[in-house]
Amino acid sequence: MLLLVLVVSACSSSSVQHAGPTPSPTPTKAVTKPPVKPAFAVTAVSGAFAFRSADGNLGCDIESAYARCDPEHRDWKLPPQPSDCASGWGHGIELQAGTKGSFFCGSDSVKGGTKVLATGHAFKNGFVQCDAVSASTIHCHGTDDTHGFTISRAKYSLT
Repeated sequence: MLLLVLVVSACSSSSVQHAGPTPSPTPTKAVTKPPVKPAFAVTAVSGAFAFRSADGNLGCDIESAYARCDPEHRDWKLPPQPSDCASGWGHGIELQAGTKGSFFCGSDSVKGGTKVLATGHAFKNGFVQCDAVSASTIHCHGTDDTHGFTISRAKYSLT
């Protein structure tokens, strides 16, 4: 008698299926964010308003379209005195709203304000704002443009 043996192969439910190579993640374009401008606690002032830096080295004045700071001591050299400045060259740096910061030509001073502009705070008057970047550094700028100046004992910049 002939016996027939059936061999049945069973499929395992644990078989691995290959669908081809694993796709690479789609590269993403790097998003460049503009630099974050530090937030200052802003106090609105009016009229001619005199103040000083927390370290006492800078005396400043802010008006609705003007700002100026005079250093008591500075470690930087003044640029050459322009021919149209007859006296008082370089007592401080000033900003007329809408124009680039520049050196002051005159003989008066804005030193002596009793209000202190603490680090992280700002005074705003009309179209001008002055920020206390640190205890020794003040940045004054137009509120409607990028013009201004930064001043400290160690350095200055005009924009």
